[in-house]
Order: sequence, then C-alpha cells, then structure tokens
Amino acid sequence: MQQVQLYIENQRVELFDDEIISLTQSIQNIKDPSKIFTGFTKQFNLPATKSTNKLFKHYYNFDITGGYDARVKTSAFIELNHKRFQTGKIRLQGVKMKNNIPYSYKIVFYGDLVEIKDLIGEDELSDLSWLDNFQKIYSMEDIKDSLRDSSGSMTYDGTTYDNVMRTSLIDTTKRLYYDPSLEINGDGNLYYHSSGHTHGVLWSDLKYSMGIHMIVKAIENKYNISFSRDWFNDNNIVYNNLFMFMHRKKGKAQPETDLPSNFVLLPSTLSTQYDQIAAISGSGSCPITDKNGDDFSGRIDPLSNGFEVIVNQGVFGAGNGRNVSWGFAVETTPQSSDSNVIYTVEIYHTPNGGVEETTPSYSETSLGTGSNSVSMSYPATNTHTHGNNTGSFRLQITSSEPITFNTGNISITGEFYWSEISPSFVYRRQGSMGFCIDTRAGCNASCNFYTDNDNSSAEGVFEQFQWIPTQQLPKMKIMDFLTGLFRLWNLTAYYDDDIVKVEPLDNFYGISDTSYELDGFTTPSGWSYSIYTGLEGSNASTTAVDDNFFNSRGKYEVKFQIDNYQSGSIKLKTERDESLSFSSNGVKSVILNAETTKLEISGNGFIGRIGIIDAVKTYRKVYEVYDISKYIDVNESTVSNGLPYKQIDISFKGHGSLLAKKFEQVFNRKFGDLEYTGDLTETNNWAGTIYKLEVPFEKMVFERLFEGNTSTQTEIQVGNMIDDNLDPYIGLPLLHFMSYTTGVSYGFLEDTSTLVELTSYNAPLNTLLKGAQSSSINFYAEFNEWTAAQNPVANEETLFKEHYKNYMQDVFNEKRRITTFNAWLPLRILLNYNLGDRFKINENIYRINSIKTNLQTGKSELELLNDL
Repeated sequence: MQQVQLYIENQRVELFDDEIISLTQSIQNIKDPSKIFTGFTKQFNLPATKSTNKLFKHYYNFDITGGYDARVKTSAFIELNHKRFQTGKIRLQGVKMKNNIPYSYKIVFYGDLVEIKDLIGEDELSDLSWLDNFQKIYSMEDIKDSLRDSSGSMTYDGTTYDNVMRTSLIDTTKRLYYDPSLEINGDGNLYYHSSGHTHGVLWSDLKYSMGIHMIVKAIENKYNISFSRDWFNDNNIVYNNLFMFMHRKKGKAQPETDLPSNFVLLPSTLSTQYDQIAAISGSGSCPITDKNGDDFSGRIDPLSNGFEVIVNQGVFGAGNGRNVSWGFAVETTPQSSDSNVIYTVEIYHTPNGGVEETTPSYSETSLGTGSNSVSMSYPATNTHTHGNNTGSFRLQITSSEPITFNTGNISITGEFYWSEISPSFVYRRQGSMGFCIDTRAGCNASCNFYTDNDNSSAEGVFEQFQWIPTQQLPKMKIMDFLTGLFRLWNLTAYYDDDIVKVEPLDNFYGISDTSYELDGFTTPSGWSYSIYTGLEGSNASTTAVDDNFFNSRGKYEVKFQIDNYQSGSIKLKTERDESLSFSSNGVKSVILNAETTKLEISGNGFIGRIGIIDAVKTYRKVYEVYDISKYIDVNESTVSNGLPYKQIDISFKGHGSLLAKKFEQVFNRKFGDLEYTGDLTETNNWAGTIYKLEVPFEKMVFERLFEGNTSTQTEIQVGNMIDDNLDPYIGLPLLHFMSYTTGVSYGFLEDTSTLVELTSYNAPLNTLLKGAQSSSINFYAEFNEWTAAQNPVANEETLFKEHYKNYMQDVFNEKRRITTFNAWLPLRILLNYNLGDRFKINENIYRINSIKTNLQTGKSELELLNDL
C-alpha cells in the first residue's frame, strides 16, 4: 500500500483513510484522435478538518465576503511515498454537510495542461496586446512596400523579428485577372497598359498578413507560458513562414470605430517644389546676426511627411534690436467629389532629441462647402507656437469618412524673417508667401531657393490609418487558434517542468527523425565548417559547441557520419551525458540525455570530417521500455478491435471563397479536405462510424493567372476574398504561405486614377514553395496551384502524409488491437514513465493508449496498443 500525499497551494491536506484516488492519463486516445488529454481524477473527498475549512475559507457559508472562489482551479500536486508524482490543479465541486456541519469537500484533480485553458479562457486574438508593438501605417506607400517585401522584418525592444507582417496578392473586393486585350478602367485586370488606363489591383483592396509565430510569441508573453522549441521554432520553416490574413471585416480595410476618427490621412511622399521651403544666411560685410550678435544661418528642409526646421549657426528669437523667426503655411484641397467631407489638418511637433508631442500644435478644420480647402498660415513675422523652435513637424489629416487628395493638392511652404532696428531696418523674407530683400547699403539678399519641381511625385492622400494588429486580426478565440494549429500539424502537448512541450505526435512516440545541419557549431582552433564538407577537424583538440542543437531537453538518438578520417577521436557531449570515443569512418549512432538544447563535439587530435553531403544527419527522441510482465494480472485481460471508426474526415471549416466554392461544385468535394478510409482508394465496408476532425480555418484556392483566354501562364498567383456572387467575403481566419516573386509586370493602382507598373510581389500559396512537391497546408494531395497547368501531378507533401499518416495507418491496420490489462505497477515505474514510453509484456511491446491508476494500491487499468 502506497502513501498518497496531496498538497493544495503548497499546504498538505488530510485524506480519509479509506479514500481511493484514481488518476486517468492519456496523451492522445485512439478513441478520440482530435483531443489532447491531460491527467484527471474522479471526484474524491477531503475531510472537513480545521485546516481544510480554512483553506477553502468555509465555502459552505455563502455569507462570507471575499471567500473561496470555486470557479477557479487551485494549484496542487500529488506525492507517492513523499516523491513528486503529478502536478496540476484541483477544482472544488462542493461540500457535504452532516447535521448542518461540514463533513467533507468534494474535489477533482487535473493535470498541469489544464492550466493553459484556465489562463486563456475565452480571450480572443484581439487581447494579445504585445502585438501592438508592431504597428504599421496602412497607406498606399506602405502597402506597396509590403507587397514587395521579402522579409517582413520589424524590430522591437532591440530584437529583430522576421515575417512579422507582409502583404500578398489577396484582393478583398474583386476578382483579379490578367488580359492584355481588355482595357476596362477600375476593374481587376492586372495587365499593365502603359498609358491612358486605370485598372489593376487597387492598393486599398489589399491587407497585411501576420506571421503566426508572432501570435504564438504574443500568447507566451501575455500568459507567461513557455512553449518548447520542438515545433514552435523560428528555424522551422513551415511554422515560421505561415501567415494569417489580417481580415477583421469584409471588403476594404477599416480602422476600429472607437478611434478618434475613422481615417487618419498621412502624406508620406511630399515632394520639394519651387519656393516651397527655404534657407537663409548672410556673409562677408553683410552678416545676418542673431540677438546675441552671432552669425545666423538656417534651413527649412522637406520631410516625406512634413518639414524640419534647422539652425546651422546662431539662435532664434528677438532681443538687442534683432529678431530671427520662421513661419509656414499649409494649403489642402480634396478632390471635387469630396467637397462636402469634413476634415481636420493637424501639425505635430517633435523637438530635437525628443519625442513627438501627443497633441497637435496647430489644427484647422474644413467647412465642408465649396472647394473645401483649408488654409493654415503662420507667417514668420507673427507670433505663433513654435516660431522660435527647431525640430520636425509632421502633417496629419483626420476625417470621419474616406477622403482623397489628388496629386499636388497638399502643399507646405516655409519662410524666414530677420530684422535689425538700428542703425537701419532690414526686411528679409523668403518663400512663396513673401520675398527676399536686403535694404542695407551694399548688401545683396542671400536666399537659397529649392528648385526641385517634381510635383508629380507628391502623394495624393488616401484612406490611411494606423494599422493596429489587435484591431485587424480576425475575430477568433486564442484557444481555438492554438487548437487549430495543434490539429493542423497533429501536435501534442504536455508539461515538462515549467516548459509546455509542444511536438508532433510522431516525435512524442519516437517514430520520426529530425534532420539537422552542422553550421550552428562554433569553430574554435582546429575546427572549420563548409557547406560541402561539414564540420572538419584538422588536429582538433578543442570543443565545438552548438547551444541550440536539440529543440528541447530529452533523451535522443543522434546519427552522424565521419568521413576522410585520418587520426584522433571525437566525443559527443551534453551537459549530463557523453558518448564513447569515435575514431573511424562510417555512420555512427549514440544515445544522449540532454538537460538543455546544447550539444558539444570534443576533439582529441581529430583529423577528419563530420556530416558531409548525403551523410546521415538526424536525431530521434528515444523512449523507454518498461518490462511489466511480472506485474500483470494474468487471470484476466481483454483484446478488442483497435479501430472504432470506418472513416476519418479531416477538414477545414471554411470553404466559402469564390474558387473554393467553384472547386466544390465541379469536383463534388472540398479542396484540401481528406476522407481517410485506410487505403485512400475506395470506401470500405467496415463497421464503425465516421470520425470528423475539423480545423477552424478558411481554405482558399489560389489562382495562377493565364493571359486572357490563352494557355500562356503568367508569373502571377492571386487570392480572391470574395464569394461566388463576387461580393466581399469575410470567412474564417485564413492561413497561407507566400513566395517573393520578381521579374513580373502588373498594374498597381495608387488611387482610382493613378496606375503604376510593379515588377515584384508576394504570391499567396497553399504550399511552402512553388514547386510541385512542397510541404503544404492541405490534408489531401491536391495539385499545386502554381504548377498544376504545366505539371498536373498531385502534391504528396500533405499535412496528412507528414503529420497524420503514421498514426492513422496504425489506427487502421488490421493487426491493430486494444488490449486491456490490470497491473500492480511499482513506484519506480509510476514515478518515471511517460505516455510516450512503451510497456513490455512477455515478448510483446505496447504503446500506452490510457492508464488509470489507483494511487494507494498502485493497481492500474491499462489500455495498450500493440506496437506494429
């Protein structure tokens, strides 16, 4: 009989002498493949002692203010014979009363994994505030740049992250196509006609997509969770290159309605015009001196979003009979169709070396009548807020509804003023608001005018606002997002100390390999690395170290190859283990316990190469095998059919976009979904039900465009977030890869009347790469949209093949059996096994499907799967 100790909030609680506590454990039950299980007990009772009453704050008395909250699970752990067995949480179910006195507390114990659900609860992606450190401007220029951005890198708090946000050709209002013979203004024809036409992809029909790895990092940040790097690893290209389309509302992008104004218009390419900005200085016998008698020179320089006032010599201000100041004017006139739209012009000041002020220094609102222009003028001769200050000044226009300013309809002018009262008056101004004169005898005005007259490059201002990730990510619960990722890649999760281990199920069971490269090792004296030869030793007697070799701690079998061996030896080491010495050519295998992710290769006069091209370079997680033959109750066991289903359907929940609907109508099945019957060839006649495993994401069919009605295929692939009525479509959250593509010509509309040619973009994909055989986010072996026309071969690199096949084929194998045993497992096994290990009974090896253990007696009811 084992002693069971239960601790709640680190306080040991008493148990009834005859109370039985049974713990059920399963990592992924064959009877319910979509669920990730955690350990749990049946309800059991604690005696209502003085200390227990205090712990639960006399829960039976509902008049107590601030009492125990039974809606919240409380941290706990179980010991067997004073050795830690399980950590987790308890939930109070109720109190049993006798004679109106508390007799016992009814509780249930749950394994650690339930903590994640409790922490996250019903929170949505919009609650992940860490993501708002990666805000962007939603503007024509920013979208154009993002569409052609191959890295999506952004820096926050000194760390640079890749694939934060990028834009691909997924249109939200119309269908995109490519036809040199059609010239219909305003439609989605991407063929670039060089003049006189305005069709193509309109910038405001595009949206940003966010790398899902950023969402996972935000979850870790918000809930103080640490996921292992087995799968959630920035070096895992399938994970790190998958994006979520930021599509909160159907159609064009919009800011949230709780912003101060619906639209913030941010000019970002204001160009220099004649007399638009100014510089002033004096020289020789005609200096311009400041109030202190020092020579003065200054400039008003153009910025892409405003202007900057700079003093090269001297200071601004009045005194000692002299005055130096500057002024500016802003003129704005929207397009005629927006003459009734009310808008406000604002100027924000950033002092030199400081931060931008939170409120505008200058502001003027339009009347919404006539030409609806706003004139904001602060001449240098007049007193105004910043007439004597330097720094940058940003122009912003806010509006309660969409508004457009055509090219040239926003202008900024600047001027200087200088006067000297004694012995004579000198009036000196510059810019389109005034003139440049010097009335002093023998002095000529020294004004430097900017003559860049490229007004065509001035940006017409469009519907622009601050793109805040939490306001633009699709509406989705965080737990649904995580569950979706787990189902997508058949991941499993469990706690390993304070780390949540997340790994593919095959890895957990130790039936798949992880390939590795040797380029992460340091190369101290005696070592070098080449992509062609691997890690090479030349009389190496030092240690090469890779701090991030393993994805996480654990027990691993590492395979590698030694080639061109000449002398010496090497050892592989972790922080808790090391191998024997290796000193010959060939494929080597070693099993190591890794306390951390570090691997060391220690040389002893080693001359040779490790891990050359085509060498075996993998590692595999190792499981333990426990022989429990002598602990089995031989009097009774049950062998039953291991297959509870005749078919398993794995599908995406959303298929409502245009081409996904058309695909379903033509082929009578949904793109990317799989109906698995064991051999994928025909429906079987087996007994059982159909099991449905659904992923809560949208599945879109992307389209590589042809030139009109010809068979000539372009280098352009697009997505259409519209339905089969050609109306904007919201759908479910959409996941997609994207591929940076160059050397292609297409039309990009900077506004409804300005067309430019672009030659690069990000193509949306259901596959990691464009090649016919590439890791995909389809369960079924579909044709790759990019290669289907030239090479109509099914892409076999599916989610099913890479993440489900081993497990599902095992489930459907005719030799699969579920065998139930009763066993009295000793403490050395109960305290050390994990659900990925194997049990050996006589000569047979079994996986654990589930195990239910009486903690007092050690009697376990085992559901085991024969290892095929």
